[in-house]
Amino acid sequence: MAKEKRWSQKIAQHDALLLEGAGLLYERVKILQEVHDDPEFRDEMRAQNKDVYEFLDMKLGDTGQTYTVLVAVMEHFPGKHQWQGQQLIRMVAEVMEHDRAKRAESQEKGERTSWKEIAAERGERIKELERENELLKARLDEVERLVGKKLAAA
Repeated sequence: MAKEKRWSQKIAQHDALLLEGAGLLYERVKILQEVHDDPEFRDEMRAQNKDVYEFLDMKLGDTGQTYTVLVAVMEHFPGKHQWQGQQLIRMVAEVMEHDRAKRAESQEKGERTSWKEIAAERGERIKELERENELLKARLDEVERLVGKKLAAA
């Protein structure tokens, strides 16, 4: 019997971690959904003048996605098994395409949306973009700080 090549074993290890990682991200989002829905948590955030979504976004910062995006992915792919073996970026793209198609379909049907609904949607999107902007500014500040240290040390 031929011995399995070392690189082949490493690829198998990688693939197992990939499956586990997607499952763990699924669990993380589920946990943060529970935290998000907890009135005590929201009260604490208000008391500390902290934005709920900014806090949750920071907890998922390693994913490159916001809490609201990952919740949308969770709604589209509700089962843990659906996350396993999938690339997050592809799941996000599928959710975005699905939403775009839904909007186009409702426009074709001539469905009307009230100004109030449009304003609420845009207001939510603005808040989401503002949160993402603040996170990006914080990341940029950190990068600039690190570069400054490197330059000072050189």
